[in-house]
Amino acid sequence: MPAPPDTFHVMAKPAGARCNLACRYCFYLDKAALIAPGARFRMSDEVLVAYVRQHLAAQRGPEVIFAWQGGEPTLMGVDFFEQAVALQRRYAAGRTVQNAFQTNGLLLDDAWGAFLKRENFLVGLSLDGPPPLHDLYRVDKHGQPTFERVMGGLELLKKHDVEFNTLTVVHRESARQPLEVYRFLKAIGSGFLQFIPLVERLPGGISKSRGLDHAPPPTPALMRQR
Repeated sequence: MPAPPDTFHVMAKPAGARCNLACRYCFYLDKAALIAPGARFRMSDEVLVAYVRQHLAAQRGPEVIFAWQGGEPTLMGVDFFEQAVALQRRYAAGRTVQNAFQTNGLLLDDAWGAFLKRENFLVGLSLDGPPPLHDLYRVDKHGQPTFERVMGGLELLKKHDVEFNTLTVVHRESARQPLEVYRFLKAIGSGFLQFIPLVERLPGGISKSRGLDHAPPPTPALMRQR
């Protein structure tokens, strides 16, 4: 049997499926229905302690990476991540700990900026391109566009000199404008660009690419179904 790897990655979702957006392509929002009404969608202090301790104990290499996702992890508040970092220091046993943090950027403020910079978090900001492409799917709970608020979060990260990259979902409309999307992301200062194709399996498998195709823009009928 081969030896276990020195490093492996785990994504923690401390807020579960809770999110302050209602992106029309999100597969994860429906997971909220699995939780009983009134239940807390929040990682408890006890689970946080166990997760940090066990994740560090399981790693064999000199560097350990914690990846925080959601839902939307900023819904946990800065205090939760202050506690997580304190626990990492307690159980690190001399190893280097790195934190990666994925966010939609809407709740970022100066307190977040100061914390993320001080603790050297790498922030992944979800941004689908210029306004018409971003706002096509990435809307809030009231169906309102979010581009300007995301850009506010980006300016906050820049203000505090927080290291960031961008995570961009590629849908049918943005796939037709690759240079516009690329130039926009470079212009706002993203030095590392991640792209995720938004694909849907077509009925009957009839497609140019094994039954898969870029998801189309939302139609009024589709929006009503959501």
